[in-house]
Amino acid sequence: MDVIPMDMEPLQTITGISQADFLRGIGVDVVDLCEAEMEAQIKSGEMARLDCPVVHRFTPGLYVREISMPTGARLTSKTHGKEHPFVISKGEVSVWCDGAVSHYKAPYTGITTPGSRRVLFVHSDTIWTTFHPTNSRDLDEIEKEIMEPHSNPLLETEYNKADGSLPDSCAALTEKGGE
Repeated sequence: MDVIPMDMEPLQTITGISQADFLRGIGVDVVDLCEAEMEAQIKSGEMARLDCPVVHRFTPGLYVREISMPTGARLTSKTHGKEHPFVISKGEVSVWCDGAVSHYKAPYTGITTPGSRRVLFVHSDTIWTTFHPTNSRDLDEIEKEIMEPHSNPLLETEYNKADGSLPDSCAALTEKGGE
């Protein structure tokens, strides 16, 4: 894994936010700022929503979540509530998290820490899998167990779910014409 110091070029590539907009947003959660910018780009027609298929698997005591993300996608994650492992089994992705940009290339295994929230830029089709200890098979119950509620104050209230999480379908987008 390469950790790139926080300079504006990789941040703008990953988040889609210009240096001026980023600096205006100091004091605002960077992921909230990215989500707001992404939503504005969707509304203006600059960007289009993508489908990032998620496969859910269960074994006794374990929930496995696998998301497939296409080349060129930009995504934001929810706020992780518990430490858990993740595996990138295919592809290449840059990730902004906690003030640093990391570049991951499959195969890669890492650990997600509680409270972390990410912005991702997908360089090539990527499969990212997370593993969560739980005895539940109810996806709503699992989300409440493993994620922290969060509502983006920069977005219209109807964009945010009642439980404070963002709808999955609003998380990924790519430049129009790049689909």
